[in-house]
This record gives sequence, C-alpha cells and structure tokens, in this order.
Amino acid sequence: LGALYFENVLGYSPVRTGLAFLPMSLSMGVLSAGITARLVTRFGNKTVLVPGMAAATVGLLLLARVGPHAHYASDIFPAFLLIGFGAGTAFMPLLQIAMADVPMPDAGLGSGIVNVSMQMASAIGLAVLGTLATEHSTALEAAGHSVPDALTGGFQLAFLIAAICVGAGTVTALIALQGSSGSGGDET
Repeated sequence: LGALYFENVLGYSPVRTGLAFLPMSLSMGVLSAGITARLVTRFGNKTVLVPGMAAATVGLLLLARVGPHAHYASDIFPAFLLIGFGAGTAFMPLLQIAMADVPMPDAGLGSGIVNVSMQMASAIGLAVLGTLATEHSTALEAAGHSVPDALTGGFQLAFLIAAICVGAGTVTALIALQGSSGSGGDET
C-alpha cells in the first residue's frame, strides 16, 4: 500500500519509491542479523515482542495521518523506522512462540506450517486492506474529493485498520503471555 501511495499520490518514481522503503528494510535487516536473537536470549520473547509490536502500531498510526502533500523526512521516515524496528524485533519471537511446543521430530513440518500461515495471512490482509482502501477512495471521489485526496483517504483508512490489527495483536500477546516473558531468556 505504501508503494501505491508514493507513486499515485506523492508522484514518486519507482526508483524513488524503492529508496523510500530503505530505512524500514535496513532496520529490519540490521535487527535480523543477530541483535533480536541476543535480545530474546537475554530478556525473553514477550519482553522483545510487545515493544516491537507497539512500535509497529505507532508507525502505522503515523502513516494513517500522512496527507497528499506529506514530507518524507518528517512524516514518513519516522513511521518507516518504527515499522522496521517493530517487524525486526517481533518476527523472531513470534516464530519462537509458535514453535515452542512442537516436538523436535516435527520441527520442519511445524516451521513450514507457521511460515505458510504467516505468508497466507499477509496476502489475505493485503488483499482486504487494498480492497477497503479502493472502496473508500472510490466513495470519496464520488463525493467530490480530488483524486489525490480520495486516494489518500483510502490509504489512511487501510493504515488505520492495519494499526488496529497490530495493536489488537499486541494486547493479545500481553494477555496470552501474561505471567511470563515467553520462552527464552530470563524469567525475571
């Protein structure tokens, strides 16, 4: 959705759009290069997962506020850093929690199911959010809004719904993992 916003609302070229995603990709990559693993080992899954998901929620809420004339450095860059930090710190604990009770002989099958489930949920989520954004944009345009304003309204709705979903996941993690730090790390 971000790529469509950059190209169709802000008028970015495909190359500039790709570069705009670099802070998010780099922060996820840096965290995935062992930093998150060390944090999970030291503090536990829950202690790493919850702040990561909260950061992603805040990043999505920031994106839900960007307008048709957003400035990259002040409006989008901070959101992308938060989303990248959130994803970079949340994916590993989520996978470890999902795999915690899978017997070793079934680890390959369990990992495959978890990864396919995450990919399917991502694809379905993107399709639903894209559809909602399109429907809302179409309704706004029919109500007389300019195309950039209508598109922005659709993207804002999609990012808001995404933030609500990740926020709900954060609350679910807090409740489901209550009384523990998740597997891994010290329980203190």
